[in-house]
Amino acid sequence: MANKLSQKKGIDVSKWNVIRNYDAVKKEGVDFAIVRAVQGESGTKDKLFDTHCTGFKTANIPIIASYIYAYCNTDESAKRISAIATELCVKAGIKQLELDLEDQCMMGLGKKIIPIINRFKTTAESAKLQFGIYTGAQFYNPYLKPYLSDIGHIPIWWARYPYSAARTIKSDPPSESFLPTNVPLEGWQYSSKGLINGIEGYVDMNVWYDEKDFINTEDSPNSSVLICIYLEPKRILKKGERGDDVKWVQWYLWRFGCFIGTDGKPDASQIDGIFGSRTETAVKQAQRNLGMKETGYVTTADRAIWKKLV
Repeated sequence: MANKLSQKKGIDVSKWNVIRNYDAVKKEGVDFAIVRAVQGESGTKDKLFDTHCTGFKTANIPIIASYIYAYCNTDESAKRISAIATELCVKAGIKQLELDLEDQCMMGLGKKIIPIINRFKTTAESAKLQFGIYTGAQFYNPYLKPYLSDIGHIPIWWARYPYSAARTIKSDPPSESFLPTNVPLEGWQYSSKGLINGIEGYVDMNVWYDEKDFINTEDSPNSSVLICIYLEPKRILKKGERGDDVKWVQWYLWRFGCFIGTDGKPDASQIDGIFGSRTETAVKQAQRNLGMKETGYVTTADRAIWKKLV
């Protein structure tokens, strides 16, 4: 379950959302925006991408990500579209790219969806962008969940609309009981019927979790109670180190959902006291997810932040 320590409320937009007054949107209490980058199979730039980017920046509304509605069911199209979208993000100063997986043409690919997702991820990360997936239960459960051993570490922007009534940005989001468990959530699109001064018609409403706390709530042989039983390090830990204090780091990585087993679930058996390549990769993932500097080693400052989240 995502942590609400730094929950922010915002909107996502495309050419279908005409905004007459971005300053009014800011005054309504919108904390962030997500803008669609490309449309269609050709990879054409969304016709309001530039307008939205300029408007939000002028109104001092952070654009935390851009997204692609995916029609890319081959590696060739994924390679081409991911390059276009990544370039748009870089030029606009947007630091994260979301892959929208819901279209019918993306269904039923089986394992072939894994290299397509990884193509987008690799392209985004090569440009130093963060990467996530937008989807909902109807796509996630049959088409992504079977392959969590390969893609279960990728954060999810979840689509679920518990209520059909129109809402304002000042309304409280629905209860988090509507969200799935054991999914690394970074955000939640909770309504498609937002009403905000300055925007014509409805707009999608979201909450985002600045500190993405991917806490596992399942019991495990190594931690039957959710309290760390290992000694906290008194040194900087990096690849090549061994010891019980490495287990302290690994326990937090398990709690953050960065140690995933072949069944797609958090795997505490990986807490072995050895800071190898697997642990280094998990540390980088945790740092990236939490908006920290991605170093791959664990300092006193890192530990202080981690302890506040668990």
